[in-house]
Amino acid sequence: MDSEYRFVRPSKRAEGNPLLHMDELYEAALDEFSEKSYDEASLNSIIKTAGLNKGRFYFWFSDKMDLYICMIDRVSRSKFEHFEAEKLEHEFPEDFFEQVALLARAGLEYALREPRYYKLWRRLLAESNAVKDAVSTAFPDRGEDNMGALVEAAYSKGQFKEGFAPRFIRTVIDVLLRNADSMIQADMSDDEIIETVDDLIKMLKGGTAKEDR
Repeated sequence: MDSEYRFVRPSKRAEGNPLLHMDELYEAALDEFSEKSYDEASLNSIIKTAGLNKGRFYFWFSDKMDLYICMIDRVSRSKFEHFEAEKLEHEFPEDFFEQVALLARAGLEYALREPRYYKLWRRLLAESNAVKDAVSTAFPDRGEDNMGALVEAAYSKGQFKEGFAPRFIRTVIDVLLRNADSMIQADMSDDEIIETVDDLIKMLKGGTAKEDR
């Protein structure tokens, strides 16, 4: 788990995520950031709700962005555990494109199970470029190894068109998935989001899948 979720904290104390062991602060941060944009969220309110003093907070965190990144990391870890449980509970499909669709839908279903996660994700879509860039910088390789393994397995089974190297396919998929949020607007309905994800998978399959499979 630790190898999958190392991240770059914007902090002088970058050795780990203290929020993994600070439940009151995590819950207070999740409540605040899921209801308000990053700029509108009050760090003082979060600290007060968590029952902390500022001295203890600033011992562990540099600023509000450091807390925000650590909160997203904890949410992401929980989401990863959900995905792993889903794989164990349901048979993971052999087809690569069905795998990607399953993971995309599982992500949405997970968010819908916990309203605060869903609200947080929708708010992140509407955040400023500065906030989005900070999140991207903090998680530069999130999920890359897992997707690479899926691509390699599909390539070995002949699921892609001939002439495309695994590295190229992996790069194309990575670019599409990393920029998928630009196609999903904050005011879209759940059905519109699912339809957009499905269209993305269809386009990906049409461009790279072996036609005679």
